[in-house]
Amino acid sequence: MKKIGIYSGTFQPADRSHFEVYKKLKSLVGGNDAFVATTDREPIPEAPLNFGDKEQIWVRHGVPASHIIKVQSLPSDDIEKAQEWRPQEIYHKFSGKHTVAIIVLNPKEAELFSRRKGKTNSSSDGMSAGLRTDLKEIYEELSNPPSIPDKADEPEEDPDTSFEKKNKPHEEQHKDIWLDSKGDASYFQPYKSNENVLRPLEEHAYIVIMDDTKIQGHPVSTTNIRSVLGSNKYTDNQKKKFFRFVFGWFDVGLYQLMVYKFRNAHQVVYPDDEPSMPATTRQGLNTTQTRLPTQTPQPEPQSRVYNPNRKLQEMVYQVLKELMSEDYSTTINTPDSSTNMTDMSTSIEKEDPAKIASDQAKQRIDLVKQKKELEAKSKQNKQQRDQYATTVKNYDQFQKKTDRDGIDSVNKQLSQPTKPIQAM
Repeated sequence: MKKIGIYSGTFQPADRSHFEVYKKLKSLVGGNDAFVATTDREPIPEAPLNFGDKEQIWVRHGVPASHIIKVQSLPSDDIEKAQEWRPQEIYHKFSGKHTVAIIVLNPKEAELFSRRKGKTNSSSDGMSAGLRTDLKEIYEELSNPPSIPDKADEPEEDPDTSFEKKNKPHEEQHKDIWLDSKGDASYFQPYKSNENVLRPLEEHAYIVIMDDTKIQGHPVSTTNIRSVLGSNKYTDNQKKKFFRFVFGWFDVGLYQLMVYKFRNAHQVVYPDDEPSMPATTRQGLNTTQTRLPTQTPQPEPQSRVYNPNRKLQEMVYQVLKELMSEDYSTTINTPDSSTNMTDMSTSIEKEDPAKIASDQAKQRIDLVKQKKELEAKSKQNKQQRDQYATTVKNYDQFQKKTDRDGIDSVNKQLSQPTKPIQAM
């Protein structure tokens, strides 16, 4: 049967330990049918990323966007109803009778399904599997007595292993099962010890337990990641180094996105006290945490980092700065402005009247030339609009005629009398 893998979680955010789990799941199902299942909900301080944010991170890890599925719920949403959880958004893509579903959960999530355990070591009639097998072997021996082979043809029996073969327990008859509240086998069963007797997803789904909370042997939770990237205790370089450590790559856009969202969430969760970077994480980074001054630095304004018009604002500011640095502005705003204005008017009166008249005539000629250019441009635009309108009208008439001809052709065929079918 076909196998599909499903890795569900909140992923706030998905670091490289999550991606390692995904790669193991993909290898386990032996194909490209390994999916990430996560939700899209209103952001809260403990989960500030929406589905689009999580999808971008998973795609940056290398997971195709088509394999990142938005689901309505997760097993951990409602502990009482965990047994009823079904990722139907993925299930409906496959046959329920010919597909095996393998779901990855971390140890904490797996406890929701493995609270009640049992062994398939007995049947409904109370007869153990070992006794049933022994009776079956005796019945077969009595029904079909074996021929007595020549001793010369018998292989020599190893005395060290003969006892183990004769007394080997019936391990193959035992497998772990998870029970529901009624004591029956639940829908979710452990993959381990059941890998040879897998049933289709319409009957069972199989849980693989994998730890996704360690990076290079160091415990790093998603809470740690949000705290470090959202805290004001660390410099931008420290955050970038930590980001590269937990994700295995660096992306400027995703870095700014997470810092922005985690900073806002961090200010809500830790208004006064801020948790420090885990010691084991600092060891993994192979760096020492520098102590910052006692005065908490002011956070950089969000607009300087995330305002999409920042470049334009800087250019406008530079132009204004140059305009404000002109000499005449300084002269006009001096305390003795009356004297300066008098000097300016005096300098204007001293200019040559012939030169002023010449400049005015030249300016008028330029305005007339500009007017003619605008009128020519307006005429050209009108001609272009008329041409477009004619083209659209012609195309509309052509399309109507084509549609009408098609309908007439079908009507003509429908109106023709049907020929009687001659008997063979």
